[in-house]
Amino acid sequence: MHNFFRSRPSLHAGKALELKHLRSAVTAADCGGFRGAAELLRSQQSNVSRRIAEIEHHLGVALFERHSGGVRPTRAGCDVLRLARSILEEFDALIATARSVQNNKPAG
Repeated sequence: MHNFFRSRPSLHAGKALELKHLRSAVTAADCGGFRGAAELLRSQQSNVSRRIAEIEHHLGVALFERHSGGVRPTRAGCDVLRLARSILEEFDALIATARSVQNNKPAG
């Protein structure tokens, strides 16, 4: 198991956190595993696993307890996932609003 406290979290070095990281984490939590999340996201399991590892590294905290039957959010993971879900909902609302405005724009 990776020791998250030995390596320092890095929010500015390397890749930044992206919406795909949040989506992968939230979907993995909803599905109870990386395989189900990958299927739902139409991605490979290795990509979902890598994104989860990246977000855990960036934040410096384990989001999931991994076991043979799948994954379960840690206490810290529950807090992070709640905020990630909120961010994704707000972003999806932003996109829906923009599309609605675009669709209602008069032709000209």
